[in-house]
Amino acid sequence: MGESLTLLGFAVAAALAFTAHPARASVCDDSAAPLRCQAYRQGAQSCVDLDGGARRACVAEFTPSLSCRGRPERCLYLPGAQRQCDALSGAERRRCVLDALPPAGCKTHINPEQCRRLDAAERACIAETGSAGRRCVADRLR
Repeated sequence: MGESLTLLGFAVAAALAFTAHPARASVCDDSAAPLRCQAYRQGAQSCVDLDGGARRACVAEFTPSLSCRGRPERCLYLPGAQRQCDALSGAERRRCVLDALPPAGCKTHINPEQCRRLDAAERACIAETGSAGRRCVADRLR
């Protein structure tokens, strides 16, 4: 567990270094794991205006996953949404990414209405991260 946190910390630090020099994004091409490098760079670029825990939560939310397990629809579309917003950073980029993501595919969900409400709440609370974001979503679902 500690080793994976160290690797995650290193990857986030590397991504932050890339955000200071957006023109150096091609450095990921020379990386040992170019897809992972690009994903971390995109996540970090979405969160440059945040600090501390809010930044970590934001990076976790906006970094495209390399294995789509938890939220497969979001996972599949997030990399493309991030690419569409490459010229932006911070809150502006987060809004752009969210707008570029298709609405949740609720047709096959057990409770389609609940799925649509959750999707709308998550979109409305995009400015909030971490526990504040979870609280915002919960409040909108009440």
